[in-house]
Amino acid sequence: MKLRVSALLFLFCFLISGCADAQQIFNQLINIPPASSAVQFLPLNSDPNATATLTPFQPIPPTATATITATPLPTVTPVATQTQTPKPTSTAWYRDLELPQDEMSLMILGSDQRQDSGFRTDVIMLAIVKPQQASISVVSFPRDLYVLLPGWGYERINTAMRYGGFNLLADTMKYNFGIRPQHYIMTNFQGFIDIIDTLDGIYVEVEQPFSNPCDLTGNGICTVDSGTVRMDGKMALWYVRARQNTGDFDRLRREQEVMLAILKRLVSQDAVMNAPYLYDILKDSVETDMSAEDILPFAPLLPKFVRSGHLFRFSIGPQEAWPYIAPGGAWVLWPNQPAIQQIIMQAVTAP
Repeated sequence: MKLRVSALLFLFCFLISGCADAQQIFNQLINIPPASSAVQFLPLNSDPNATATLTPFQPIPPTATATITATPLPTVTPVATQTQTPKPTSTAWYRDLELPQDEMSLMILGSDQRQDSGFRTDVIMLAIVKPQQASISVVSFPRDLYVLLPGWGYERINTAMRYGGFNLLADTMKYNFGIRPQHYIMTNFQGFIDIIDTLDGIYVEVEQPFSNPCDLTGNGICTVDSGTVRMDGKMALWYVRARQNTGDFDRLRREQEVMLAILKRLVSQDAVMNAPYLYDILKDSVETDMSAEDILPFAPLLPKFVRSGHLFRFSIGPQEAWPYIAPGGAWVLWPNQPAIQQIIMQAVTAP
């Protein structure tokens, strides 16, 4: 789930570890399948019939002094039901966003799946990879964003993969925001921890001091100061998952900080030296529809991606989504669709 970042970082970065002879490393050291065949990964969403669980926390409602500048909430309450079968159609506010042929869009997903349970993708990022500019744009989406799942009705965006796999998530992105991602990478709790620990920890550039309950210390509280902080897998998982006294929007910032830290660590010499072991962890911890042939063309670019000015980070914030009470009384986030598409357009057109 909070592997949010690990997915993008690890699969994309590791298979890309920056070597011009990446094909040789994979074929000879790791025995990767031929480039024309898909890499086989352990399925993570193995229980499609499991019952979705409710989001365990509520978005923080606006204070009495907050000024709401977004469009007023709809007067008709949407009904969350699997019996609705709306037909996706273009609406006045959006236009289809098409990428140049040499660019790639993918969803980076963190699943909260545990054994014998359903799952939700509580980490949701859209990445736009641009080889010509040697840059990546990443847009983070709140898990409680309340959107129309084509063929299902209104639901939180983090349920799309569970209900209908990547096809439904891609349809949902296209219907609501005008862009259809081409691929996805998804990992889970343990995969996230294993990847970071195999890298001997990561160094996170923490923007703001942060303190929240945890089970990693004797007093039940974990605290990090602003600046560079070394984190092992469990600490990083706590940092991206912590939910008390915080909200979805702050979580997006923390997820992106960890994502960048993993990317930087993966291009270090440690990642290259540990390539065979890292690959073993990857194939058991990550689910993807990408093949080696999809990934290898981007391999030589990874060192450039993590340089200053080559990674562009965007988040859906209070101006793009605001608190709303869904049927049943749960707090969700109602999307300001034109504003969200503006964010995506900035990511698509970033240098």
